[in-house]
Amino acid sequence: MNEEEMLFFCSLTPEMATRLDSVLQRVLANEAAFPRSQAHHAWECRLDLLDSLPEFLVANPMRQQWMATYRSVEHGGAGLKHLRNSLGWKRRLEALSQGAQWLDLECDEGHLKEKIDTARGKGAKTVLSGHYFEDPPDWDHVLSQYEEGQPDVIKIICMGHSFADFKTQRRLYAQSKLPLVHFFMGEEFQSTRLLSMIYGAPFTFVASSSGSAVAPGQLTDRACACLLPDAVNEPLHLYAIAGYPVSHSRSPAFHQPLLRQVHPNVFYLKFPIQNQQELAEAWRLFPELMGMSVTKPVKEAAAALSSGHQLQACNTLVRQNRGLTGMNTDAEALKAILLAEKDTIQREKPVLRILGYGGVGKTAETLAHHLGFRVQLFNRTQKHLKGCHPDSEIGIWQQRQTTGCDVLLQATSVGMGNNTQTPMESLPEGVQSVIETIYHPRETALLKMARTKGIRHYEGVSFFQAQAECQSRIFLKAQRRRTFPVKPTGFPSET
Repeated sequence: MNEEEMLFFCSLTPEMATRLDSVLQRVLANEAAFPRSQAHHAWECRLDLLDSLPEFLVANPMRQQWMATYRSVEHGGAGLKHLRNSLGWKRRLEALSQGAQWLDLECDEGHLKEKIDTARGKGAKTVLSGHYFEDPPDWDHVLSQYEEGQPDVIKIICMGHSFADFKTQRRLYAQSKLPLVHFFMGEEFQSTRLLSMIYGAPFTFVASSSGSAVAPGQLTDRACACLLPDAVNEPLHLYAIAGYPVSHSRSPAFHQPLLRQVHPNVFYLKFPIQNQQELAEAWRLFPELMGMSVTKPVKEAAAALSSGHQLQACNTLVRQNRGLTGMNTDAEALKAILLAEKDTIQREKPVLRILGYGGVGKTAETLAHHLGFRVQLFNRTQKHLKGCHPDSEIGIWQQRQTTGCDVLLQATSVGMGNNTQTPMESLPEGVQSVIETIYHPRETALLKMARTKGIRHYEGVSFFQAQAECQSRIFLKAQRRRTFPVKPTGFPSET
């Protein structure tokens, strides 16, 4: 990333052109609030969408840089492929004559050398771009092919598919001989957009406001500026939330501000990780990674990878000299709730019914037995309950709504991101409290049911905040121990 200037390109679309004054005011306000003085807005003029050049770009009173783009349907735009050399080139030539400093060329359009020479003759920089929406290409061949054209910048964008894309990104940045803009689209792959700037991309693409994104997973300018570390050439303190899905996670918003009070270069990412192999790969791939929050479905995988405990599931990992140390702050958050319930419920051994037997379910089971609860387990897949505590009572999923429990703990993923789905059509008769572990949405259908019936209930947001506060204390200790280089010093071994 260029220390002197960081360009955030906003794409100009017809919808934005109709309210240009308000867009410009918001952009200027956002830029003034950027935490770094070298962050600047630029504009991508989408000539496949606009009938004419916006007057403010031609006049350019703010002296902002702008890029002329004619994006074809095959590359995610609205332009016709066979018109790129006629109408598309004519519009881009006009933009160059009106002062465009950047010219976008698609990798498979004709006469690339002549177009690059024309742009350079007018003092503009060229971007050779390709967009891949289906299966990923042969990356080494693509990179070599783009480099042969000798543009000023190579831009390779693809839809994200798995955590392996993070490995591809890091490798291509290490190999590229020319300035590279390379990231993966999709809500779960937003972190690759941020990493591209860390790896040296001269610019990225942003939305001027929430709801105005022109590509899946595009961040707003303000979010991008706030999430990036303050000093790109200083040691980087990298943390991440690992799980799937993670696009909704509040962990970066919670942890990063607290950790940056101690060190300004904390960088907190979201890793879409679905299994133990990907989790292990993350720690190999990022030697800068110091700590990790872990969520569904890899809490048990985190326990298997780490040491220093006898837990079945971990939600916190910290890198230490001898490997990974695992902890579970879910237990601390649940302990306070269960102790309060035990004091309230007038029963010698209150009955806790746990729905779901993943990381949170297993943690709750162990803790509840230790605190003197009678534990009932209900899981959709019965075989996953093998190896549970010998004193736990195993129920049949279809009977999860029957009477016979004091406290209901919802530890499944049902209802995540959807306020109509619920693991329970009705609450067990006589239940005194409901504990929700999902916080997106804040009020799930289960919580709404409990509130309507006047039953004591605990929001997933409160549970998240309690365990996250414990995590932050752990991360702060790790942060004081060790620092790592900001730039990749070589691609990690796969062994």
